[in-house]
Amino acid sequence: TPPMAMQNPVWHTFEGQFRGSLGSSDVAQPQPQFFAGLNTVVVMNKNNNLRWISDFLRFHIHHHRLEGMVMMDNDSTSYDLKELEDVIYSTGL
Repeated sequence: TPPMAMQNPVWHTFEGQFRGSLGSSDVAQPQPQFFAGLNTVVVMNKNNNLRWISDFLRFHIHHHRLEGMVMMDNDSTSYDLKELEDVIYSTGL
């Protein structure tokens, strides 16, 4: 089982300008083998209620046989990564 927050060396950095602001984003090396053959959902998150995240996952595990998740957290400030990780693991995912 892969770790919840996979820490990978930077593979590529994208730099650009959007609406007058300069920015960059690091991208890790692709690792599709972690989710090969699994019924996986990809979600984005920013400060969603931890109870809602738990309910969402439990629903999809029960009704859709969810087996994996890729979550892109958009710098949530309502909780830390450990709290989010604990909620996800508590669902059995």
